[in-house]
Amino acid sequence: MKKKWNSVLFIVLIVVTFLTIYTKIDIKLFENALLNANIKFLVLGLICMFVYWGIEAGLIDMLIKKVSPKTKFWTSIKTTVIGQYYSSITPFASGGQPAQLYEMSKDNIPGGKATAVLVSKFLLFQVSVTLYSLMLIIVRMKHLLLGLKSASGFVFTGLFINTIGLSAIILLAFKPNLLKRVANFIIYKLEKFKLIKNAELKIKKFDHYVSEYLVSINYMKQDVISTIYMFLLTIIQLTAFFSITYFIYKALGLSGTSIIDIVSLQALLYMAVSFIPVPGTVGASEVGFSLLLGSIFSANLVAVALILWRGISYYFGLIFCGIFTFLIYSFDKSRNEKIAS
Repeated sequence: MKKKWNSVLFIVLIVVTFLTIYTKIDIKLFENALLNANIKFLVLGLICMFVYWGIEAGLIDMLIKKVSPKTKFWTSIKTTVIGQYYSSITPFASGGQPAQLYEMSKDNIPGGKATAVLVSKFLLFQVSVTLYSLMLIIVRMKHLLLGLKSASGFVFTGLFINTIGLSAIILLAFKPNLLKRVANFIIYKLEKFKLIKNAELKIKKFDHYVSEYLVSINYMKQDVISTIYMFLLTIIQLTAFFSITYFIYKALGLSGTSIIDIVSLQALLYMAVSFIPVPGTVGASEVGFSLLLGSIFSANLVAVALILWRGISYYFGLIFCGIFTFLIYSFDKSRNEKIAS
C-alpha cells in the first residue's frame, strides 16, 4: 500500500509541476529557444550525466573489490543503474539501497559485505557533497547572497540539516560513544514529550546502525590513500553533475556568469532540496531552481532552462535507468526460466 501511494504522489507531483510550468511559459518562445539552442552544449550536459554514472560505478567497483575481489565490473554497472532508478522514484532515495543489495546478492556478494559497500558509498558521497557545497558557498559567499533573499529559509534549512548529518558522521568516525550518548539523550527526551514510543527499541536499532557504519568506516580508515582517491573522484563526479546547468546556460547563448558561480548555486540548490521527502525532489527542485538560479537567466528563458535542466539531470536518467533496469530484470527472468526448464 505504501509503494502504491508513493507512486501516486510521484505522478501527481510530476503532473502538477508540468502544469504549473506550462501555464507560465510562452510555447512559441520555448520552441524558438529550443530551435536556437546550441546542441553541442546540450550534448555536453548529457555527457555530464554519463560521467556521473560512470564514476559512481567505478567507486562502487572499488568498494566491492575490497570485499569480493573476483566480482566483475558488470555487477557495479548494474548496481549503479538500478540504484539510480529506484532512488529517483522513492522519497529520500530510500528505495535505491535495498534494490542494490538485492542485485549484489544475485552475484554472490554476502549481505554483510554488500551492506558495508553501500554504507561506505553513502558516507563517501554525504561527506563529499556537504564539504564540497560548504566550501563553494564560503568561497562565493558575496555572489551567492544576491540570490538568497527570496529563498533564505529554504536554503538554510537544507544547509542546517546536512551540516547536522556531517557532524554525526564525524562523531561516528572519531567519537562513536559520544554519538551514542547524544542519540540516547535525544531519544529519551522525545519519548518523555510523547513524540515517540518505545525508546529502548529505538536505541537498539540506532546501535545496530552505528555498528554497521563503524564497519565501513574502519574499512576506509585501513586504506587512507584509497579513501582520499575516492573522495577526489566524488568531487569530480559532483562537479560534472552540477555543471549540467552551466552547459544549458551556454546552450541558450548566455554569458557573463562563470562556471564556478553556476556550480556553486547548483550545489546550494542540491543542499536545499535534499531533505525534501518526495520522490526525486519533484516540485521542490523546480521551485528551488527558479529561486536560486533564475537570476542568471533572462526572464524569458528561466522556464526553458528549468525544463532542460530537469530533463537532463532527472527525467533522462529516470527513463534511461528505468529501461536499463527493466532489461536487466527481463534478462534475469528469462535466464532463470531456461535454467528451471
